[in-house]
Amino acid sequence: MHATAPLKTIGRRYVLHEQLGAGSMGAVYRATDRLTGELVALKRVTTPAEQLVFASRGGRTDPPLALAQEFRILASLHHPHIIRVLDYDFDEHGCPFFTMTLLENAGTIVAAGRCIPCRHSCEAA
Repeated sequence: MHATAPLKTIGRRYVLHEQLGAGSMGAVYRATDRLTGELVALKRVTTPAEQLVFASRGGRTDPPLALAQEFRILASLHHPHIIRVLDYDFDEHGCPFFTMTLLENAGTIVAAGRCIPCRHSCEAA
């Protein structure tokens, strides 16, 4: 009989499952929201907050405060073509994370753009 590794819980609310992807800023996981029972995408930001650049940072010098402001802005965006940010917090180690609507089999923006015809006309020049 094989022992099963315990599932990691983030923010006492989200249970991490498999990793869906990773990039320069962090990693995205499929997770279960223990409060609602829904599957979500959870992004753990692994880049130190001091090294992150925020459009909304302005004159703020406190990285966690700037990050919280950035998450608030993302959570306020509502559009059919923008992934919805549902929640944000800091884990037990002070690392930021946020949750988003989980899109199964999501593609990249580059792949989606390949199917859109170019509207630029070279004949107008």
